[in-house]
Amino acid sequence: MTLFDSANGLGRDLRLAAATAVSTSAGAPGLTLAPDDEVDEWLDRLSSGEMDAGDESALSSLRADSELPVGSSAEARLGRYQIMGVLGEGRYAQVFKGYDPILERAVALKVPRPSVVPKDRVGARFLGEARALARLRHPGIVPVFELGHDGGRCFIAMALIEGHSLAELRDRDHRSIDFRRAAQIVAEVALALDHAHGQGVLHRDVKPANILFDRSGHVYLTDFGLAHRPGSGEPAARPGAVVGTPAYAAPEQASGDHAQVVPASDQYSLGAVLYELLCGRTPFCGPPLYVLYQAMSQDPPSPRAIRPAVPAPLAAICLKTLARAPERRYGSCAELAEGLRRWARSGSD
Repeated sequence: MTLFDSANGLGRDLRLAAATAVSTSAGAPGLTLAPDDEVDEWLDRLSSGEMDAGDESALSSLRADSELPVGSSAEARLGRYQIMGVLGEGRYAQVFKGYDPILERAVALKVPRPSVVPKDRVGARFLGEARALARLRHPGIVPVFELGHDGGRCFIAMALIEGHSLAELRDRDHRSIDFRRAAQIVAEVALALDHAHGQGVLHRDVKPANILFDRSGHVYLTDFGLAHRPGSGEPAARPGAVVGTPAYAAPEQASGDHAQVVPASDQYSLGAVLYELLCGRTPFCGPPLYVLYQAMSQDPPSPRAIRPAVPAPLAAICLKTLARAPERRYGSCAELAEGLRRWARSGSD
């Protein structure tokens, strides 16, 4: 089954032509296909510009969708939490900065958008995310405190990491992260993923925006909104739907065959993050559907072909994570972390 065959309808040539007509703006590779989104529907939204991250009018309409007051007044609340401001805007959810007056601490509050996520799926989706997070206790994973409800709105309260994301650091200057620091960052995220996999949780959306640094430089993996627990009885997504972010999606994710998505799929996504840190670009570039097609049909060029200064052993590690067949990748994310740390300790280039 190919990406185009799994998308319910249009022929391959027509779909590829439509995909290449979509704007190749810098923001496109970072757009997310959420669970239950068909590729056809997503292409329609992209073509209309609705999901263009640089479209200020679209962002304004998303902000207007919020029913939550923001400010310092006592009325600006969600459950027991006071709403202090907006931390992040996404198509399917908003993240607010909140304050817990009982425990006297700042928190992050993730709230679904009622006009985008159908009401009958909001509770199930958030409950699935909260269940996944509740299983995880690792210093590299942002902890969840509570799944709450307030006036028909559900939310997840989690630790507030005050710092910046890897995406923000990359956008400022990707070369500010040297090769050893890149290896160390990815090794830390790999260990967090290994813990999640050990608890039966797949992240399915590893990307720079979901890797955070606190003010001391500690690395965290966040946003398990697309997480899935195989064997839990919860649906992975609608058959044929593509889950993940195109520039970082493993070939088995791109195919829409959810039964084939395994822990090694998260490893591939993390390998794409490493590739971007080494080369200043993701393994495949272009319109999102074309990127997914490339991931399914091609091996990425060696990082050294893009940036000759990349050390050969590090390039080899990166390429192993990006093997098209999951069984050709590392046996676990812990093995990947050990390989990266061994290279970082070696002092060799």
